[in-house]
Amino acid sequence: MIHLSVEIDSSLVEWLKLTNNPQVDFPNRFLSFQQENNLQLPNASLVDFPISIDMNDIKSMMMQIDKLKTHLTESVVKASSFFPDTSEEYYHHLKVILLPFGKINYGPTEGVQIFSLFPHTDWRETILFLTHVYYHEITHLNYTKRCKEVSANHKSKDSYLYYLQVLIQNEGIANYIVLEELEKMIPLLGNKYIFRYFTYARNIRSEELITKCMDVFNQLFMMEQETFNKYYKKIARLIKSEELPAINLIGIYLATVIAENYGIDVLRNVHQKPATEFFSLYMETDDPLRNHLKDVSLI
Repeated sequence: MIHLSVEIDSSLVEWLKLTNNPQVDFPNRFLSFQQENNLQLPNASLVDFPISIDMNDIKSMMMQIDKLKTHLTESVVKASSFFPDTSEEYYHHLKVILLPFGKINYGPTEGVQIFSLFPHTDWRETILFLTHVYYHEITHLNYTKRCKEVSANHKSKDSYLYYLQVLIQNEGIANYIVLEELEKMIPLLGNKYIFRYFTYARNIRSEELITKCMDVFNQLFMMEQETFNKYYKKIARLIKSEELPAINLIGIYLATVIAENYGIDVLRNVHQKPATEFFSLYMETDDPLRNHLKDVSLI
């Protein structure tokens, strides 16, 4: 069984209330914060402060923090319900560092997640996205030897394509956990609402875009090694772009079909299983879109 505990560090957001010039003061504060928490982060700017910060911005973020902490246990339980069965007991702790006006969401080291917080984002979206992050945090515990290898080094064509299969499986299950709530929320937020986290939310059921993502992904398996080497950086950017969110849309679609055909237990039990099994399960269904992935490697 996998046990996850989570703490939320909101001190950087709370610091905003104490400064009148965050653009000037934040670099030193953030450097001190990194030293206090033994973190080594990129030197590039990780935040994008507005020219002036309105008190309503701070109130909005503090309200989100309150909701995140109030619903923390509920969110962890929800994510944990999709953790796979394991013969061993695993205990993992995650510290979520909230970064005001941040430009990134990523884990710089195991057990730490830098999570950007934005004013006026609907708190329900923030909670759902963090719930999906909680699942991501334990995925390394499920990895086979090959999954670990390609996650660490994926410069060759074969390793990169397998790495994408790992990411698609992870994103598929993580998004599926919150999918029902997310889809209920979309019409309630209205057409003018801008999703800051689930940027692909309005395309989750777009068969046109899903098939386009599948076709592009499928074509990568037919690509010659020399061509792949030449366009590797462009491929890496394209496959994760907002215009073609292939990893998310393919993952969500396959996870949904697998759950519908085999049940939730089959979907969630990925511990020590190759990422290709996720695709094999899908390809064994009679789903009408499966031909778009006909060249994807299943070994």
